[in-house]
Amino acid sequence: MTHPTNRRDFFRINDNIGLTINPLEEDTIDLDSVFEKRRKEYGLANEFIIQKERHRPLLFKIQQSDQNLAKYIEFLEENLLSLAIISNRHMTELPDKPDHAVNLSGSGLRFLSDKEWSSECFLQLSITLFPNLLTVYAIGKVLRKEKTASGKWSIALRFTHIHHADKEALVRHVHARQLASFRNMASNENS
Repeated sequence: MTHPTNRRDFFRINDNIGLTINPLEEDTIDLDSVFEKRRKEYGLANEFIIQKERHRPLLFKIQQSDQNLAKYIEFLEENLLSLAIISNRHMTELPDKPDHAVNLSGSGLRFLSDKEWSSECFLQLSITLFPNLLTVYAIGKVLRKEKTASGKWSIALRFTHIHHADKEALVRHVHARQLASFRNMASNENS
């Protein structure tokens, strides 16, 4: 029987991401305003993807009546997404390649750190997902910390502030990684 405190709402994967971590000062009272201010710097591409998926049935109707117009709209969508990602990369200082091995889900992550973050502290996280370079901004609360044999700290945190479009981006990313892993396992078994 699963212990109730270890129930998970999202699938987890091991992944390599770009990660920037900044502590929030202990006297930061209004986490909501800190979150909203920073999220606006990061969320354009993920919000665009959500809106694109939401309007996919309209594009399908257009495709049925005018395939050339639908192709042009898809071309514009892809270019707008590219511009949103490029704009985001220029506005923020994020790693260009994966620099952290993590265990990732839509509700939180676990990572190794040289620093011992105090339990219950809040951290600002800027996450870059590869290879698509989508960026997620979140605030997380440290739930657990454990000293590893290597002398580093294993830090587990839960996202307390994450925009729905960013959470959707994480869930889609985890799902895509899981599918790739399953396909890889199936092809290895057939080899």
